[in-house]
Amino acid sequence: MSLFRTLQNSPSTITIFHNSKLPLSNKLYDILETAYDTQSERPKYEFSLDLMKDKMPTYDQYQLIVSRYLKSTQAKDILHTKFPFLHDREVEFYNNKGNLVTVKGIDWNNKIFSEAEYQMIYDTFNKLQESKNQEKAAHLFEAPLVVDWDQELIAGDEYSGRTSSSKGSYPTMSENMKFKISRTNSWSIPKSSIPPSRSSTPSSASPRPRSRHYSCNHSRD
Repeated sequence: MSLFRTLQNSPSTITIFHNSKLPLSNKLYDILETAYDTQSERPKYEFSLDLMKDKMPTYDQYQLIVSRYLKSTQAKDILHTKFPFLHDREVEFYNNKGNLVTVKGIDWNNKIFSEAEYQMIYDTFNKLQESKNQEKAAHLFEAPLVVDWDQELIAGDEYSGRTSSSKGSYPTMSENMKFKISRTNSWSIPKSSIPPSRSSTPSSASPRPRSRHYSCNHSRD
């Protein structure tokens, strides 16, 4: 199953957790932009893009991904690589009191984070982003991460969409997008400005992002 499905009934929402300082993140973002730019002016269907610049998934989103989206070893590996600190002997996080605590990253390797553990990662990531220390922030959570909420699939690069089955190999994200673009006008990714930061964690009842349509003019910085 490829990452993106054919849009036949209703708009699909795809979120990209994006860091414009990272080449791979820009590459995946370019794939989404290209899909929009090659469409006719009034395509039959629409594709909703949720752009999360310099953000990481909230705990509710992480929990949803872990519980329902890790259907293969590939998917598990994708999510695991998004947390580079798991290979470190020591890493510092801010606890719920705002104090720095030292944790052995390798002790957290190959595990599902508890809510308290994830909150430390999340809070520390945001503090580093606020202090403009994106390099250290990217060591805690490294973009890109693309999530197809409708198909319950994730991707970390342009090859993540490829899986094998008895019927053969399905296309990669990039190949799938190009095929859809060349064969149909059913893809429309509304051009967007960078959405405002989301300051709060969504409720556990609705961790998926809401479908939103943005005005034109993408901005990378």
